[in-house]
Amino acid sequence: MNTSKKIAVLGGGSWATALIKIFSNNATELLW
Repeated sequence: MNTSKKIAVLGGGSWATALIKIFSNNATELLW
């Protein structure tokens, strides 16, 4: 079973950058 995680983050600036840093540790595919 494929359990890959996909995460998309909308926005920019320091808030989105902080979220990307946190989510990138757990996601296999990250769209920003």
